[in-house]
Amino acid sequence: MTVQPTMEWVTMCDAAPPPNARVKPSNDTTPDKEDPMYVVVHHKILNPETAFPRGQALIDGTGAPEGTRVLQFYPHVDGSVVTCLWETKSVADVQSFADTTLGDSSVNVCYEVDAEKAFADHPAGLSPKSAPVT
Repeated sequence: MTVQPTMEWVTMCDAAPPPNARVKPSNDTTPDKEDPMYVVVHHKILNPETAFPRGQALIDGTGAPEGTRVLQFYPHVDGSVVTCLWETKSVADVQSFADTTLGDSSVNVCYEVDAEKAFADHPAGLSPKSAPVT
């Protein structure tokens, strides 16, 4: 297993960084355009029989933009709405991926999470993400 140094590691390490490393000064807190963000997607399901099979591609990451992956999936018990949390480089990447994949079976509203104010805990009774279906 090869471990890639993170920007934090490079900043904290006394050794000289590799020539291609992106290094920010330790006091620079401005977001880097390539830093991932969290995006919530609220799906209003119009056609569950179509949306859920298509949505499996979202869960599996089939065709996802680079750096985009779903972290959490919360379907309503009646299948009328689904809320998901994504890690991505942009809201537009997730919006386009959801709209293209689900088509007219769902209306998708995406927004960036304010990571400084948000919080999360692993709720008891929810299973970790399953392995992709092959």
